[in-house]
Amino acid sequence: MKTKTRILMVDDNPALLEVISKLLRSEGYEVATAPTGLEGLWLTRRWLPDLVLLDVQLPDLDGFEVCRQIKADPALLDVFVIMLSGQATSASEKAGGLDTGADEYLTKPIAAEELFARIRTAARLRHTTAALRASEQHYRRLVEILPDAVGLLDAQGRLTAANPQALSMLGYAEAGLLLGKSAFELAPPEEQERFRADLALALRTGVLQNVQYTLLRKDGRRFPVEISVAVPSEGRGQPSGLVVVVRDITERKRTEEELRRLPRRIIEAQEAERQRVARDLHDGVNQIIASAKMRLRKVESSIALINPAATQVLARCYELLVQALE
Repeated sequence: MKTKTRILMVDDNPALLEVISKLLRSEGYEVATAPTGLEGLWLTRRWLPDLVLLDVQLPDLDGFEVCRQIKADPALLDVFVIMLSGQATSASEKAGGLDTGADEYLTKPIAAEELFARIRTAARLRHTTAALRASEQHYRRLVEILPDAVGLLDAQGRLTAANPQALSMLGYAEAGLLLGKSAFELAPPEEQERFRADLALALRTGVLQNVQYTLLRKDGRRFPVEISVAVPSEGRGQPSGLVVVVRDITERKRTEEELRRLPRRIIEAQEAERQRVARDLHDGVNQIIASAKMRLRKVESSIALINPAATQVLARCYELLVQALE
């Protein structure tokens, strides 16, 4: 459901407040009024209007100071201010009003048609500006919570912005120590030309995906990364910069190396098991068989004359034990 545009009118002329506020309500606006600068500031902070129509000459704070305080308040960034005056109408006074942050400066008297047209234009601008700021804040929050490092590079490859993950990944305590550096300085010398060529390619084609490099931490240590690059769309003309997403792939590389070593480790484990079995046979079963063979030979010699048939059976058993040992 579309909400009405909120307009706060701050003016010390009661008759003018009544007439203009009625006209604005008849046009579908939600209107509040304040006769002084202090009350206007209080209502602005409490009611959060979309637009403030602010008279310059007020009995307490003048419109310049009211506008300055509105624009200095982070909670009121999306409030548009139109200053109006029938006395402070010189070029320098208008410039002074605009310097305080006013979005428009109008001279009284002003025809109702023109005032409403200006208000409609200001409302559209305010809506667009608020939507852009909300979108920017949304994407900034997303970038800040991403697990990957995200940075902005200008067309020359210098870092102009970086999220906290980028600072942590590269080992910098604060953004001021990193911003302004050339991205190419963050790569070892042998990879800088390839990095430069790939970024130039991204500027021409608009994208670069999942390319692996080595980067340098602040202390000089190297680590492997995977980089993707996108060029923001800004209409026609040369792109002004690049968005770079960097993923630390140290753990992935370690896992890949472990997987490469796994077949060799399996073979080594199999060979070790063979050797263990051989030792067990040599030290255990073989000794038992050898002992049985010697005892069998003694029995055979002692009954050779008594029972020739048994001697043959014992001889066959002896042969079988020899085969087992072999």
